[in-house]
Amino acid sequence: MQFCPYCGNLLLFSGGSESGRLTLVCQTCPYRYNITQERIFPIDLKTKINKVTFVETNANQGQKTTTLQCPKCGKYEANFYELQIRSADEPMTTFCSCLHCGNKWTI
Repeated sequence: MQFCPYCGNLLLFSGGSESGRLTLVCQTCPYRYNITQERIFPIDLKTKINKVTFVETNANQGQKTTTLQCPKCGKYEANFYELQIRSADEPMTTFCSCLHCGNKWTI
């Protein structure tokens, strides 16, 4: 993917077999980029994979405590947080974890 250096919008392919030349064009402004190489934007995926860094965070960071009953041990103390994992018109999913036995469940 390539983006317009002036307005930041995604550039789309234009031209093709008729003209013999491919061009990337911006739909918002008059910017055009003539493609002159066979591989215009090479990416070395192995290099990218080697650069992945895992960051360890506090597991309970940003979670709130409530008096939900754990379905496993029956105690009434759990951490919870909410995420929008489905479409925007669906309700958020609540993820819970028991502070006593570590059981995890969703609501």
